[in-house]
Amino acid sequence: MMSAESTSSRSLILGCMGMGGAWDQNPVSGADETRAANAVDAALESGISIFDHADIYTFGKAETVFGRLLASRPSLRQAIHIQSKTGIRLNAGENGSTHYDLSRNYIIEQTLAILKRLQTDYLDTLFLHRPDPLMDGAEIAAAFEWLHSRGVVRFFGVSNMHLKHIRYIAGQSHFPIVANQLQFSLGHRLLIESDISVNQKNTEATASTDGLLAYCHDQEIMIQAWSPLDKGKYLQPDSDDTTTKNTNRKVHELADRYQVPPESVLLAWLFAMPVRVVPVIGTLTPSRIKACARSLDVRLSRKDWYDLWITARGVPLP
Repeated sequence: MMSAESTSSRSLILGCMGMGGAWDQNPVSGADETRAANAVDAALESGISIFDHADIYTFGKAETVFGRLLASRPSLRQAIHIQSKTGIRLNAGENGSTHYDLSRNYIIEQTLAILKRLQTDYLDTLFLHRPDPLMDGAEIAAAFEWLHSRGVVRFFGVSNMHLKHIRYIAGQSHFPIVANQLQFSLGHRLLIESDISVNQKNTEATASTDGLLAYCHDQEIMIQAWSPLDKGKYLQPDSDDTTTKNTNRKVHELADRYQVPPESVLLAWLFAMPVRVVPVIGTLTPSRIKACARSLDVRLSRKDWYDLWITARGVPLP
C-alpha cells in the first residue's frame, strides 16, 4: 500500500557510531572494515547517501575505518555527504569525566583531525555536538570562518541544542545553521508533547523543547532525529509494559496494512512532521538498513499517525 505522492524530499542518514569495533584502544580489524563496507553498500543501494560521524565515536575508529573505505574507493567521496561532530572531550576531567569544549582552537584542531581520519579534504557539514556553557559566540564564528574560508567545511549544524543556542550561535556568524540533531522518535516525543501542553495543569517542564520545532520549521533547519527506532523498543514482541506492548501491536498492524517492515512505520511517523525530519539510523546490518529505507515510500494517513501517537502516549490527548 504505497502512496503515489512524491517522497523526493525524504531521506535517511546512516549513523556510523557502530563502525570501527568496540569503544576501546584495539586497532581497527579487517572484520571491522568489511562490516563498514557492507553497511555503506547497503545504504547506497537503498538510496542513502548521507553518513553521520563524530570525533568521539569508538574513540575515532569509526572515522578511521570509514576513511580507509574512502581511500579504497576514490570515486565514492563525490557521491556522498559526510558529516561529523565535535565538542565533546571524553575523559578530560578527574575520574575520567566528560567535558564540553566549543572554543575556537578546539573546533579547528578537532576538525582537522577528523579530516585526517576520514582521509578527505573537506566535510560537507560540521556539527557542534553539545552546548558548552562556556562557549563564546565570537570564537565559534571565528572557527566557522577559518574552516569555511579554507574549504575545509561547507555547512554548519548543531546537535542537542535548544533554539536559544541556535539563535546565539547564528547571531554571531553569517553562516546559517542548517540542521539540529536531536533525539526524536515515537518513544521520545518531547518535541511534540510540549506543543500540546499549552495552559495545562500538572504538565512537565518543557523549557528545553518549547518552540523548537516551530523555530526550525520557520528557519528551514533540518531536524536530524537520532535513535529514531528507540533501540528496537517497539519492534520486540514481548514487553512487561502494557503501553509498550499495545504500541508494538499497533506498529505491526500498520506494517501489515502498508505492506512494509515495522521499522518503516516508525520512521514514516517522523516523516509526517511539517518540519523536515531526517532520521539517523544506527544499524549496520544490511537487511535492517534496507528495511528502514522502505519508509521513504510510506505516507501514514492522519488517522494512523494519531492512533500510533496516542497508543504510545498511553493516555488520551488533552
